[in-house]
Order: sequence, then C-alpha cells, then structure tokens
Amino acid sequence: MSRTLKGRLVRREINGISEKFCGGCNEWKPLDDEHFQFIKTTGVWQCYCRPCLYAKAVARAQARRKAA
Repeated sequence: MSRTLKGRLVRREINGISEKFCGGCNEWKPLDDEHFQFIKTTGVWQCYCRPCLYAKAVARAQARRKAA
C-alpha cells in the first residue's frame, strides 16, 4: 500500500515489506517498531525514524540549556 503526503510518497510496499520515508535522514526504512515510533493517541507513525527523533531531542535540550 503506497501513501502520499502533500504529493510526496511516504509509505511504500516492496516484496511484501512496508517501508516508510524518514523526513530527517531522507531514507526509506522498514515500517516497524524498531525503526519508527507509533503514536497510540493519534494512531499514526512518527514522520522521523528513532535515531532522527533522538537527535532532534538532544538538539532541543542543548538549545534549552544554552538559553537558560
């Protein structure tokens, strides 16, 4: 099942394996709990893979510390 968002392909299926496009590292990664986080309250997968989410969180924390 392919899915687009604002005209961009964000989810695709190749050989029966679902993949999702990460907006942070611009790579296709398997759509599973190991690579992406599922948001239970909204019922959708994160747009960024787990390593990119971690990098964003670290950058935000450093910016907060620098501003304080």
